[in-house]
Parts: sequence; structure tokens; C-alpha cells
Amino acid sequence: MLNIGGFLELEIPKGREFHITPYCFDLARHALAAVLLKREIQTLYVPEYICESVVDAIHSVGAKIKFYDLQDIFNPVLPKSLAANEAVLLVNYYGLVDIDNLLKKVNGRVIVDNSQSFFASPPSGVDTFYSPRKFFGVPDGSYLYTDMDIQEWFSGLPATRAFNLMQHLVDRMDGFQQEAYLAFKEIRQHLRGLPMARMSETTHRLLSGINYTKCQKIRFSNFQFLNLALKKYNEMEVSPTSAPMCYPLLVAGGKGLRERLIQLGIYIPLYWPYVEAHSLPGSTAHRLAVDIVCLPIDHRYSVKHMKIIAKEVVKYFGD
Repeated sequence: MLNIGGFLELEIPKGREFHITPYCFDLARHALAAVLLKREIQTLYVPEYICESVVDAIHSVGAKIKFYDLQDIFNPVLPKSLAANEAVLLVNYYGLVDIDNLLKKVNGRVIVDNSQSFFASPPSGVDTFYSPRKFFGVPDGSYLYTDMDIQEWFSGLPATRAFNLMQHLVDRMDGFQQEAYLAFKEIRQHLRGLPMARMSETTHRLLSGINYTKCQKIRFSNFQFLNLALKKYNEMEVSPTSAPMCYPLLVAGGKGLRERLIQLGIYIPLYWPYVEAHSLPGSTAHRLAVDIVCLPIDHRYSVKHMKIIAKEVVKYFGD
């Protein structure tokens, strides 16, 4: 049927997206589930410090989970060998992990989670997925790089309808901050129940209109400023391999600092509270879940904002 004339749609300029792959899913968890399903992976090794949605994705396809330890986020204790129906998930935490180095330590199939590293290049021949929602204001979306030919199967998936996933984005843009936050929490819960689908055309259009070079430059600049100002407090040595997602500050009593910054209107996300509840006290995963403070460095902000954040962190520690 032709659709000529009638009312006008939302005007979103169409350009070029940063990632180019035929496999664009609605959510990162569904990109992971697709790999497990199509590779017939029965067991996936994942780090103890992991998003609950990854756990949900693994369970959704009937695969088993085996957890591996972390000495720290840069030095996982990886399995020595893998069976043909097993794989290991490597997570590029905050865009700061040297994935190429870790790949050399794995004897078997690997899946790379670049959800927190949008600008990192996918390793050649390795199933790799991304989550643009962690970097940009879009309602859905995940990119999957794979050498599998799953186009026919993928084309049969429905497309996501973005309308019901956008209220928080529009309300925040229009200045309704409280309403936006409430909508954000509702939509985040709603996403957990969505079936596997293709990325919405709305998200494709939004992602094609971003100045990615500018965004990367701002993130690097903001990261470098915070690292220079706060590295004496940080128990992790951090060096970005691509434009980072945030500045992760690992400090004793991180929970208190996070709460203090939120009181001041500096909103710090708490990633993966699931881990704190399900990990052993004293483990690396538990420590990371409790004490990492993820300071914002994204393209909305300048060094002026970084100075405010650094000042409040230093004040918190009494220096």
C-alpha cells in the first residue's frame, strides 16, 4: 500500500551511523541471546561483576551460567579451555579494558560485550555487541557484529515501536525533569519484558544524526581532566582504549560519596545492584558493585562541569 500525503512525521535528519552492521537489535540482551541461540552455546562463562540483563538473556535461551572471578576488572581469571558448546563473555568495562590482550588468553569461543564501550572497534571474527542507549538519548538499540549468516532469521523479527519508549527522552528535553525520571524508571522496567526485535527506525534515524567525532573528543577531554584531578584518590589505574563511558572512581566508602553527589544534583548511576546482593562480601565483584562511583563525562558537559564534580569529590574527602 502507498503512503503518500497526509500529516507530517517527526523531522529527524538522516545521516550515517557510527556502527555499520546488518544486525541491529532492540536491546543488547537480545543481541547476546541471538548469539547464544544461533551458535548453540549451552554454557556461558561470565564475570561475577555483571549486569542482571545478561543473566536474563542467558536464561532466556536455556543456556547455563558459570561465573569466573576478577582480580580486578582488567585481570579476569579466565577458564583455561572451553568445550565446543561453551563460550566466555569478555566485558569491556567502562571502555577501559584491553580486550585484544584478553582474547590471547582464551582458548575457545569468545563473545565481547562492548555495551559500555560504544566507540571501540569490534575484534575481527569475534561476536561483539553494543548498547547505544548507554551513550546517547535513544529509545532502544543494539548493534551486533558476527560472521554468522543469520540475515533470513533476523529479517523475520518484528521491528521495535519506539513510541512507548520515548517519554523520558522527550520530557527531559522539554525540561520536565521529575516527570522524565519517573518515566525513565517505568520504561527501564518495561524493557525487561520486551520480546526480541529489530532496532526501531526512530533510533536508526537519531543515531545517524550524531556528531560522533565531537562526542568522542569531549569524552576524552572530560575523562582526562577528572583523572588528573582525582587519580590520587582512585584505587584503579585507568587508561582509556577508546572514548570511555564514564570516569570510574574506586574509593573506600564509594556508596557515601555517590549519595552525597546525588544530594548535590550530580546524578551518579548505580550499575548492577544485582551484584551486591548476589556476590560474596569481600569479593572483587562485591567491592566493585559497592564502591565504584561512575562520574559523568559525556558530550553534554564541558570542563566547567568537571571542575564542579572534582571540587565536590575533593571536598568530600576533606582535602
